[in-house]
Amino acid sequence: AARAPAAGDAGLLPCLAAVSTADGVVTAHPQLAPLRRVLRAKASAFRGSAAATLLGGPRGAVDAQLRFVAYQILRAVKAVLDRGGDFGELSSRTVFATDRLWVRVLPTAPPLYRPPLYGKPVVARWVDGSLSTFEYLCLLNEAAGRSAALTNDHYVFPWVLDLTKEDGGWRDLSKTKFRLAKGDEMLDLTYDSSKPPHHVPEPGLSELALCIYLARRAPLSLLRRVVRATFVPAHYPATMERLYAWSPDECIPEFYCDAAVLRSRHKDRGLEDLGVPPWCDGPEAFVAYHRELLESAEVDARVHAWIDLTFGHASSGPAAVSRKNAPLREAPDHLFSGLSRRAPGVATLFRAPHPR
Repeated sequence: AARAPAAGDAGLLPCLAAVSTADGVVTAHPQLAPLRRVLRAKASAFRGSAAATLLGGPRGAVDAQLRFVAYQILRAVKAVLDRGGDFGELSSRTVFATDRLWVRVLPTAPPLYRPPLYGKPVVARWVDGSLSTFEYLCLLNEAAGRSAALTNDHYVFPWVLDLTKEDGGWRDLSKTKFRLAKGDEMLDLTYDSSKPPHHVPEPGLSELALCIYLARRAPLSLLRRVVRATFVPAHYPATMERLYAWSPDECIPEFYCDAAVLRSRHKDRGLEDLGVPPWCDGPEAFVAYHRELLESAEVDARVHAWIDLTFGHASSGPAAVSRKNAPLREAPDHLFSGLSRRAPGVATLFRAPHPR
């Protein structure tokens, strides 16, 4: 809803839940549109005829609206600093707005991983083994504009195993999870019949998938808004194996580092802990096992192909078409058409195949 902040409101996005992990704090917040999405989809908010008449024309209206947004952002930052807080990242991904430009700003937790400074490039450090795959993927996510926020620009990681057996069932990392779930025939049909042509409507991670993944910890209000208006525990996969089979989307780093996300805070509503494979004796054992798989020689030899699809040359252009990974691109239709049409967190970090 397009609601003005209450009197005395500093414009900070309230925290609904916080989960402490070994690598930081994961928080959940009310879902508003990131500012850059509003700028792309709601350019009319800057072009109201009444505002143009009062402010000397369209340029005056745009200038005044941008100043209004900037004022709200600065006011929120000042409120955090006045309380002795550390604001963290400030970007168009951490500023949220209604379609009438009432702004809420999200102070961010530290990133999942921040390495010490080295002279050697991080790609070379991953190749020579001095940087783990988990650490390296965190850095790629951050470089691509993703974060730990509970939105569809959340950190994205690969599923590496289908979890049907302990020492097998390796997932094909040369294909997206979406392609593996939907099949080549369906993706070819989608590409041939869609305008603009595309295989993937929302690359990487959808808000729906993220909420299903984190359903055991997410607020019920969020689950009712994103998943279904009526909360029914049976609608949520009961085990990791079923979760993998259900999802057409990629994985999240929490399944490699935070056992708490498998434990349900909604048991009184009938949603039990997320079940782990029988060869793991609990959430901690599963996370340790899953992390070991991510760092295995099997994944090391093949994860470069997944990086190409998610952050590299096969995430757009002819290579994406040949790999059935062409993302949806909307046609520019307003004065902000110069902005990138990519989904949040989608960025091409590598123009050539990623080294092994």
